[in-house]
Amino acid sequence: MTVSALAAVLQDWQGSRTEGYVFESSLTGRPLYASTILGKTLKPAGEMIRLRGLGWHDLRHSYRTYLDETGAPIGVQQKLMRHASIQTTANVCGSSTRKAKAQANRKVVEMVLTQEPPRIEAVAV
Repeated sequence: MTVSALAAVLQDWQGSRTEGYVFESSLTGRPLYASTILGKTLKPAGEMIRLRGLGWHDLRHSYRTYLDETGAPIGVQQKLMRHASIQTTANVCGSSTRKAKAQANRKVVEMVLTQEPPRIEAVAV
């Protein structure tokens, strides 16, 4: 989907809302509680794809993983994650995807395989 196509979809969606909230109640027009969105939307969507117990923290950890793969500096990631401590960003949230690990490993293997073998000089005994 192009940026302009996404913008058109969002404009249509925005026009259908009373107050303009992202997740608003169809009954009241007011924002839904996070627990309501979790129970009525997120968890059922997760179960449909066999991810039982999907929750908000799963999304945060995924977000941190994707930020890392963009090459965003850890300080930028900390700010985007709204962590008070950079240690939380570095040590608690996120993981590496299989693809990222394979790419990193491939680079190391290429480095090792393209190096000249070390020259071993004979030592007179």
